Amino acid sequence: PAAPTRREGRVPSRAFVVRAATGERIEVPADGAYHVVGRSVTSELTVGGNGNISRRHAELAVLADGLHVRDAGSANGSFVGNRRLAAGTEAAVGPGESFRLADEVFRYEPA
Repeated sequence: PAAPTRREGRVPSRAFVVRAATGERIEVPADGAYHVVGRSVTSELTVGGNGNISRRHAELAVLADGLHVRDAGSANGSFVGNRRLAAGTEAAVGPGESFRLADEVFRYEPA
């Protein structure tokens, strides 16, 4: 897949995704690299307690234009807006906006 287009702007020093159902805050390293999120304890960002989320569900990267969500071939999909991302494709989520992994909603909160 093509690298995301980086727009001018400041990358936040810290960033979180907040699990809507529980309020759990998961820190996403703000280093410009992609980090695997999934239910497996071997994922860099672990989301437990939901069997609908794949072991390696998606990849998240904090860039200057927002949080990039890239589907990793998940069984139940990654969604930005109402659009399901095809495996290997990505979309940016802005501050305060939500995305979905399977049936779980998350909100992006840069710090």
